[in-house]
Amino acid sequence: METRHRDAEKQVKTLLREIFEGVQVLQAGGSQLDGDSIAARIENAARASLVRLYGEFDQADDPNWGKVYDRARKDGGQNALEAIGYKGDPDQHPVCAQIKRYIGGSKKGNEIRDHFTAAPYGWPLDAIDGALFVLLASGILLAKDSNTNAVNAAQLERKQVGQTHFSPESIAIRPVDLIKIRSLLTACGVACQPNDDLDRKVQDLVAHARQLAQQAGGDAPLPQRPDTRLFDELASRSGNAKLQLILDEQASIKDAINQWRATAERISQRQPDWHLLQDLLDLSRNLSFYSAVKTEADAIAEQRALLDEPNPVSPLVQRLTDSLRNALQHHVQSYLDQHASGLAQLQQDTHWQQLNSEQQDDILRKRNLLQLAQPDSSNADAIIEALHQTSLEQWSDRTSSLASRFEAARIEAAELLQPKLQRINLPRRTFTDAAEVDAWLEQVKQQLLEKLNDGPVTFS
Repeated sequence: METRHRDAEKQVKTLLREIFEGVQVLQAGGSQLDGDSIAARIENAARASLVRLYGEFDQADDPNWGKVYDRARKDGGQNALEAIGYKGDPDQHPVCAQIKRYIGGSKKGNEIRDHFTAAPYGWPLDAIDGALFVLLASGILLAKDSNTNAVNAAQLERKQVGQTHFSPESIAIRPVDLIKIRSLLTACGVACQPNDDLDRKVQDLVAHARQLAQQAGGDAPLPQRPDTRLFDELASRSGNAKLQLILDEQASIKDAINQWRATAERISQRQPDWHLLQDLLDLSRNLSFYSAVKTEADAIAEQRALLDEPNPVSPLVQRLTDSLRNALQHHVQSYLDQHASGLAQLQQDTHWQQLNSEQQDDILRKRNLLQLAQPDSSNADAIIEALHQTSLEQWSDRTSSLASRFEAARIEAAELLQPKLQRINLPRRTFTDAAEVDAWLEQVKQQLLEKLNDGPVTFS
């Protein structure tokens, strides 16, 4: 029984093998696929069907299309395709050429993606987006966002590609024109090499021009900032339209850059004088010469005349410098004269004369009565520094305080020699006749006599 069962199984297997070996695998259209086994014939059929369905796939079959996208967005489209081993013109690469042909007059990013991910292409998004960004960065395509604003490869985010409209560039720029543009950029202070991305360099030019415009004017007394509408228009354009505007306006662009640069340089030379004038004016308030100079300074500001020739600020700086120097020297000299007078009187005091020089210096030092170094008034900056340290009002206060400070020094000298020295305050009176004076003198005499019993007496 078991033998018959095994023989039957062998017959079944043999029959099945003969059946499967005779199975034909046919593609649509009747093409028969060969193979050593049914599995091999089915696999070959599947591969052939994929090739038939996605006949254009091989054109974009490269794992490095993501690198092409990165290079085009960051460095421009000139050399981006080298990441997949292509060194020709971007629009001649098969993938780029197919996409450009499909776009025709204009297509949205979603349409382009849907078309080339479907049969017969089946291209990956990296290949589609990489080719789009190469064409955009190379100036072959133009792009506008959902608000119809022009965007370049550096500005366009990948997540926005689907809603972006792409269209072919219609303005032709000759190689000789590119040389002129690079030469202009270099002359305007934007270094530009043959392989540099021109779109980025034009952005650098716009930024440079706007910065110079900021530096070439400002609030009064500076001139008004120059008009940057030409560069604003340049920033708003894209692709070859931007380059064509540079060609059309190259003389105006070069003149504007040169004039603004020269104006900015003159401002940098004149502004320190203006700031110095303001500092001197602040220190001159309430002085007799302040009003006249302030009026002239206000006129310069109102007329924005800082850059006029000859320099309108220098004479005002000199006048204030001279006037403040004279005022400072007058106050310092008054102090020195009063100091010399007070010191001379102190040196005549009998108690002072009994002290040695070390004791005298110690007393003078405590009351800040040693001879001081005279402030520097050689130039405007030195005068400003000196008056910030000690104003004219403070010099007057110092001078007024000298008498009381020397008197305090005299009393300290007496107390040093006579520790029991007593101080008395003279009674304050207003006199109208001789009798009142005699009465006051009698009162002071009695006060002195009472104190003398306790030791020496001095007035304070």
